[in-house]
Order: sequence, then structure tokens, then C-alpha cells
Amino acid sequence: MLPSIGPDYWVSYPRPIVIDMTGKPKFAYSLHARKQMVVRGITEAEVAAVVQAPEFMSAGRPTPGLPPTKVLRRTVGGRRLKVVVAETDPLKVITVASPDE
Repeated sequence: MLPSIGPDYWVSYPRPIVIDMTGKPKFAYSLHARKQMVVRGITEAEVAAVVQAPEFMSAGRPTPGLPPTKVLRRTVGGRRLKVVVAETDPLKVITVASPDE
């Protein structure tokens, strides 16, 4: 059984807003995405590059209790990256991966 999504599921520093004062998007990261970024050495800039200009996009796997998702892929700095975002809000990052690792 999957845990329900509570108010602390989405984490952003600061809390999610669409655009900051410099005009750059602010992403909201799930706790899982933050952990995966640390473990895999994926930066916020790399996530932004994938979300803003994906080379490949597909529907995510349906997961009970979670919103529908999209899988975005792009090579950034010679490294293939995968970013899973909420289908209705691509600024909500659910997880990140580097399929080659």
C-alpha cells in the first residue's frame, strides 16, 4: 500500500511558486526526487534543462494514489537524464534518474 500524499510530499526551497524575481521557474521537488538528486549527483540546473527542452517525452506509468505523470528525457553535458513530472504541472518533479548508471 502506498502512503497518501500529504502536505509535506512536495518540497521546494522556498515553497513552490511559478516564477521567481529573475523570471526563472521554481520547481517543487518531492522528497524522493531530492534524495535521488543527491544520490545521483543531479543538479537543479540539469533538471531545469530537461524540463524546459526535453528531447523525448512519454506518458508515465499509472501509479495508484499519485497524479498522472510525464517522463521527460534529455542528454545534458553528455549524461542521459530522465525526469518524471506531474502531467498537469511540469514544475512538480516526482523523481529523477540517469538511466546509464
